[in-house]
Amino acid sequence: MNNKKGGLILFVKNIIRESIEFQHSDGINPLTIGLFLSIIVVALQVWGLLSQNRKINKHKSEDLMPLYFFVCQFFYFGIYVVYGFDLRSLTIIISNLPGIIFLLIIYSLIKCKKRLIKQTSNGVIRQKMVRRLKIDQLTSLSYSIILISLFILVKDRDLLIIIFLAAAISSITPLIYGIIKSKNTKGIGAKYIIAFMASSFIWLVYGLIIKIFWKIDDIGLIISSLIAFLATVVMLIIYKKLNKKKSG
Repeated sequence: MNNKKGGLILFVKNIIRESIEFQHSDGINPLTIGLFLSIIVVALQVWGLLSQNRKINKHKSEDLMPLYFFVCQFFYFGIYVVYGFDLRSLTIIISNLPGIIFLLIIYSLIKCKKRLIKQTSNGVIRQKMVRRLKIDQLTSLSYSIILISLFILVKDRDLLIIIFLAAAISSITPLIYGIIKSKNTKGIGAKYIIAFMASSFIWLVYGLIIKIFWKIDDIGLIISSLIAFLATVVMLIIYKKLNKKKSG
């Protein structure tokens, strides 16, 4: 047990020593600022993710977000952790560790959907809910198999980031369409959207800074952060408009 603990500590120390932040830790610079920003991003993401998880657990109607949306988000965060190791960037690694919370959200979502199915007395409606859950689970499994396969086959990390972003965007598109069509925003929380909009903006700025000042090749980070930021801005605008109509 002690050997395993000692090995883990040594592994973490090696990651820190080899990181670009540690190697350029001589005073305040874009990399050390980025490391500081990662703490802010982690706080934002944890706040947004836990708020969304609480919203799911309190849900009493069927209008829940699809399971595959969170599955894609989990993989998107995971590829960023891998990307951070490739760039030897503690900033990127640390800021994407909250992605593990998506597993909690996925568990809560399945549990909530099953609970709602049990509570439904109408047999026809229950069958429809069961069918929708099975389709959602099958879609989530398909996304998982495809993304894991691409991770094994594609060696270019910048390309992988963009591919995983495309998968995340493809899961957001039907979600936005469903929200507009149903005019119902109960399944998603404003805190969740705001947290990811803010963190995407921070990483867009960070990516531009390290590319301009440190000539670090991080085009995958810049493109994915820009698209993720624009997607969350669209989601927030739709969310605010629909809620304004309801209160008006």
